[in-house]
Amino acid sequence: VFGFSELAVRIPSLLAVSLAALMMVELGRKLSSVHLGLIASAFLVLMPRAQYAATDARSYGLTLLGAVVASYLLVSIREDPRMIKWVIYAATGFFAVSLSFYCIFLYLAHALTVVWDTKLRSEWRGMLVSGLAWLTPALYVGSIASQQQFQISWIRPVGPSFPFEIAFLQFFGDGYFAKDGHVAPLPTPGEDFSMFALAGLLWTAAAIGAVLNRRTLLVRLAVPWLVIPLLAAVGGS
Repeated sequence: VFGFSELAVRIPSLLAVSLAALMMVELGRKLSSVHLGLIASAFLVLMPRAQYAATDARSYGLTLLGAVVASYLLVSIREDPRMIKWVIYAATGFFAVSLSFYCIFLYLAHALTVVWDTKLRSEWRGMLVSGLAWLTPALYVGSIASQQQFQISWIRPVGPSFPFEIAFLQFFGDGYFAKDGHVAPLPTPGEDFSMFALAGLLWTAAAIGAVLNRRTLLVRLAVPWLVIPLLAAVGGS
């Protein structure tokens, strides 16, 4: 419809990340306050990895939007459970997993949130049924991807630099990786400092936020979202 110009192939990613930032504000408002949503949204758009996704002619920006929308719907279901919300949640999952197999791990994170939260626990049937929409494209994509492992044969095994790559590069780098104890390719002057400073700021804010909100749904949603996909990817590696 729009052709294959530089603008046409990258605009969807930019729009998706912009909408994800707006939805993050709404998600924060539902979980706590507009102020929390604005702070979370600001942190999201400041992360180099999110900015990279917003300019990339790939599906990462759209899967980010799908993840935020699905999480928003789960919180909304907790407030007012309706079948139509579960239908939209299932459709969002089908869309996100079709674009990226790894989004299936978000469903597992949400399932843990449902088990963890006493109010959501009663909605386990909706969670189970909607899982079919998440699982179907995952099985299809996974079966094809399993025959193309040569595509990722360049990825190194889990090694000593892995904790650094997990805590720093996956959020605060835009195409970097750790090699022989150093970041490669070599960042431009000042860039490494800004990335380290941003990482320190965000991880500190996350830790403080987790302590202050330890008894709220926010932690029960955020911690599985952060941990489950990560453990699944590392375990798979």
